[in-house]
Amino acid sequence: MHDILDDIARIALKPEFYEKVKPFYISFVPKELKSKHGHINYGKKPIEIQVFNLARPPLQMIRTAIHELAHLVELSLYGDTGHQKRFYEIYKILATAAIKMGILTLEDFNVTDSADGKKLLKLLKPNLKYDEKYDIYKDDIIISVEIDFSQSIILSGMGYQWNKLLKRMEKEIKRDDLQDACRKLNNFVNVNECVTARAKDALQIEPIYYVYMKGDNAYDAKDILSKNGYVWRGHGIKKKVWVKEIKAVNIHNEMQFAHDLGLELKVWSK
Repeated sequence: MHDILDDIARIALKPEFYEKVKPFYISFVPKELKSKHGHINYGKKPIEIQVFNLARPPLQMIRTAIHELAHLVELSLYGDTGHQKRFYEIYKILATAAIKMGILTLEDFNVTDSADGKKLLKLLKPNLKYDEKYDIYKDDIIISVEIDFSQSIILSGMGYQWNKLLKRMEKEIKRDDLQDACRKLNNFVNVNECVTARAKDALQIEPIYYVYMKGDNAYDAKDILSKNGYVWRGHGIKKKVWVKEIKAVNIHNEMQFAHDLGLELKVWSK
């Protein structure tokens, strides 16, 4: 995801401006908030772009990341950032590049949970030239390997990196190198069962939450919790609670389940 954002900035900005953009990294933070979807942490070095509310559709998380990237660009070029006209001009330039790269569509900015999307949509409509496309990823793919984290050191020596969101080892390669990569992986995993490949711009974001139940009667509900996948002090969490691993998109169903039991669901943030 960092590389995609960096490419958006590189394509959108003039070279002399792109060179001034401060180093950054991106974090998908397991936190559900009512209205704030992202944050840029200027105190970190490199600067941290944070994305919240991971239960939202993946494209909306990408839109949030681009919003925060606009803050980073404005900060890098002018020394401060806010939500004034200058910010939205930068946001428009970045969003236009993202659309032309095929990362997002114009409709992805037509959202109801954020005022910035509607404001940006008004700026984009009269100015965007849809016939100009940037097909920069046509030869690039991501090869993804399902493997236990404890075994990941084997693949790290081959240039693979651990994807915290998907819990898989991944590596960017050229499309023509896929067959050779699978041949090498066959020495460690069942390629047919454990290996997938996707286009680099086909971003795959499936965040995982570790949730736990809180309440005075949690002990009384232990049998129901156990039957529904909860584990006492599970997943390495030492706190005395019932823990379950879920896909972030299912958080609201799990909240309803907790409510029906008279309990409160919390997201564990390490």
